Amino acid sequence: MAAELTSAQKQAFQERLDELGLEATDVVASLNTGDADGPTYLTDDPDRTSAVPAHTITVEHVDDLKRLAGVPDADYDNGTMEHHHEELPRWLEEHNDLPLKELTLTQRKSLHHAFIAYVYGDSSRVSSYRTAINQHHFPFAGTAYAVLDVTVCPGKPLIIGGQNPGTNFGIVTIEPGGQMIIESDAAVTIQQLIVQ
Repeated sequence: MAAELTSAQKQAFQERLDELGLEATDVVASLNTGDADGPTYLTDDPDRTSAVPAHTITVEHVDDLKRLAGVPDADYDNGTMEHHHEELPRWLEEHNDLPLKELTLTQRKSLHHAFIAYVYGDSSRVSSYRTAINQHHFPFAGTAYAVLDVTVCPGKPLIIGGQNPGTNFGIVTIEPGGQMIIESDAAVTIQQLIVQ
C-alpha cells in the first residue's frame, strides 16, 4: 500500500521515522487486526503480546518528549489551543537538586502537574520546573512503532499502550465497527486515515 501514499505523505512518514530514531528496516509492512483472535496490541506491557516489535528509544529530557509526543508551544501562541492546565506556583531553584523523597507532598504534586503541563501545555508557563523535571524523570526508555499499512477490523480493536512516545502509521483503514483504542499517553501519527 506504500504506493497509495502521496509523495508528501511518504516524506512525512520518513521524517517521523527519523525523529523517532527508527530505520526503514524497523517498519512493519502491514498489520491487520482481523488476523488475531481478540484485540491486537502495540505495547511494551509484559503481560500482553505486541503484534509489532517495540523499538526502544531513550528520551533524554523533557524537551525531547515534548517534541516527540507533546503539543507544540506554537499551538498556544497562535491560538490553535487554549490554555487548559492549572497555574502553578513558580518552582524555586534551591529545590532542583533535592531528592524526590525530600520534597513535600505538595511539591511532588506540583512537579508532577508541571511535567504534564510542560509536555501537553505551554511549556513557558511552567519553565521554572524544567530542571527539576529533567532531574527526576529523565532519561527514560520508551517504545516506538512503525507500520506502513494498518487495517482495523470490527470486533478486533487495535489497542495502543505502554510507555509510547511515538507510533508512526502510513495508511490506517478502519472498517465499519472497527476501533482504535489508546490506553496511554501516546503520539500517534497517521499519514492517511480511511474510515469506511
